[in-house]
Amino acid sequence: MENKKEIRRSATVMSAATLVSRLLGFARDAVNAHLFGATGVSDAFFVAFRIPNFLRDLVAEGALSSAFVPALARARHHGGDDEAWRLASLMVSAMGMLLAALVLVGLAGSRWILTLAAPGFVHNPHQFALALKLTRIVFPFIYCMGMAALFMGMLNAKKVFFMPALAPAAMNLVQIFFGLVVCPRLGHRPEQEIVGWAAGALVGGSVQWLIQVPFAHKEGFRWKLSWPFKDPGVKKVFSTMVPAMIGQSTAQINMLVNTILASQLVAGSVTYLYYGQRVMQLPLGIFGVAISAAVLPDLAAAHAAGDKAAYRRTLAYGLRLTMFTDLPALAGLICLSVPIHVLLFKSGKFDLAAAHAAALASIAYTSGVVFQSWSKVLVPAFYALDTPSTPVKVSMCMVGVNIVLNLLLWKPFGYLGLAATTSVVSCIQAVTLQVLITRRTGRLWMKEDLVQVAKMGLCTIAMATVLVLAGWELGRLAPAWDEGTRGKARLAFEVLGLMALGIAAYIGLAEWMGLGELIPARFAFLRRGKTAA
Repeated sequence: MENKKEIRRSATVMSAATLVSRLLGFARDAVNAHLFGATGVSDAFFVAFRIPNFLRDLVAEGALSSAFVPALARARHHGGDDEAWRLASLMVSAMGMLLAALVLVGLAGSRWILTLAAPGFVHNPHQFALALKLTRIVFPFIYCMGMAALFMGMLNAKKVFFMPALAPAAMNLVQIFFGLVVCPRLGHRPEQEIVGWAAGALVGGSVQWLIQVPFAHKEGFRWKLSWPFKDPGVKKVFSTMVPAMIGQSTAQINMLVNTILASQLVAGSVTYLYYGQRVMQLPLGIFGVAISAAVLPDLAAAHAAGDKAAYRRTLAYGLRLTMFTDLPALAGLICLSVPIHVLLFKSGKFDLAAAHAAALASIAYTSGVVFQSWSKVLVPAFYALDTPSTPVKVSMCMVGVNIVLNLLLWKPFGYLGLAATTSVVSCIQAVTLQVLITRRTGRLWMKEDLVQVAKMGLCTIAMATVLVLAGWELGRLAPAWDEGTRGKARLAFEVLGLMALGIAAYIGLAEWMGLGELIPARFAFLRRGKTAA
């Protein structure tokens, strides 16, 4: 029971910090949409940013933590804090050298990389030249994000979750500053302003990394210059990290393939996919990544101690907690996708048609969010068991399935076919991983778990019904949810009101149906009040 409380507390802390970061991320995206709309210029930036972001997603939100946190747990279990911090110092040296080399290679081969990432731009020399300039500006972003992920792993291993989860907020604030202050001073044409936006991404990434260093130092980290690659602990981390990158790469490779194909569609397609994906990442980042990070140290500790029962209970609880949070998020984002996109992004050069197009992409992406969150929990669970080959094989198969489906759907259905394929592949991957890890750990889902899942489904259906009826009443006079007929302030009030209504309905129903164990700690007062009564 104490283990569950700790996981809930850690996940809640991370979720709160991540929510702040994500909301600032939406503010950043709103500035981006206002300045550059859904045009060839915005497509050029998103393609340029997709290349380092692809590697950032592999490292920062999965592979490094999956390999590094269990390694620190083993080092601490066998040699205490001194041994764990020694390994952390060696990893800082190793990652610093490898990331620097990667950046140099990327800058030298940026033209070739861009040609592969956006073949559709080759036929538009102006757009290709702009994307190439932006790629060279943002490519060092990989170094910043790799180091940020490393320090996040150190802090998470010490069960310090709030600051690492909040660090992206600093990056978003920096880029918003560049968008509002620096970009207008670079010229009056979008091609000039977008350079400042790219520079803001790089500076913001540096801040996201450096802001975590003092907190790691406070916990006991000290860096010592040394040659790290002969150390057995470092070798173990990399031997696990490389397959982990492959094992968790399915969603990122799918996004990269989507970008490659979307670059050959009508102008704006890359931008629609970006904004549609961004809204989907809200529940994935707040719940999926947070729960995965909160569960991983306990999984690693249970495996290091040889406690199979504790490992199985922790993993099962993490999966149930993921479903409890992501099912209502899925329903809510689908029901409110159009008004959310109009509210957040319709401004300046980003018109109503662009907002609707992005909303449709978001619905297609969001349909797979529960399964992506499952994978966020399941893949690290394999690495805590020191069995990296299984998710690697599954991931490689899923990449093949994604490419085949994309090639079949991208021309008939355009960017929506690309987004829908990502959700289908996420579902297949999550179910496959669930089946395979059950063979290693034994049965995860007991009768009471299935009853809880059924109750979650009923609560979600009821919540969605409430949102649809309330939204129909509010939106029937303006089906497009265009704030021009009601004003931005009123639209914001209506959207936030519907969100609050949905959350209240779901939490109330969940409490009534006996799902109080899964309600996050910030709603604990409901349970205390019930007990007191």
